[in-house]
Amino acid sequence: MIRICIISLIDSTLEDGFLTYGECIIPSTVGCDKEIFISSYICHPSMANNELSSMCIAIYLADYISRMSTRKYSYRFVFVPENIGAMIYIDRHLQALKKNMIAGFNLSCLGDDRAYSIVRSRYGSTLADKALLNILNFTEPSFREYPFTGSGSDERRYNAPFVDLPVVGFSRSLYGE
Repeated sequence: MIRICIISLIDSTLEDGFLTYGECIIPSTVGCDKEIFISSYICHPSMANNELSSMCIAIYLADYISRMSTRKYSYRFVFVPENIGAMIYIDRHLQALKKNMIAGFNLSCLGDDRAYSIVRSRYGSTLADKALLNILNFTEPSFREYPFTGSGSDERRYNAPFVDLPVVGFSRSLYGE
């Protein structure tokens, strides 16, 4: 039996710093404060299926939505480093998100040709759950459905206790598969 032991040294200090993230808010054209939230990762852009595909889709959606002559809702696009970025964003914007968000979608791993997937929200019955399930049932009947209790990513941060935002995960192959 061969055993491999990897020893790492993390040489760090605790000091004030910064975390860079991107945000694009496209306002409603009819004065509605309610928002649709779309989040994507910026931490591994060299990974085409993982972050790059999701960023490209989010940017395309933002461009498409910004060109609509009438928008009932506002749209908030967020580009953050996975996990820590979502936590920082939540910390800075939680009250506005709780007040205005009606549905949210965390995009990940959308670049391959496998079945589309939904990672349900914590409660599984939000408007985001219902909307994405309806679309997938209509357009992609072979989609895969994952419960919130399995592995996940930023949709878990947005659904954390005391955060409780209505966000689902949308992907093709799920991370780790």
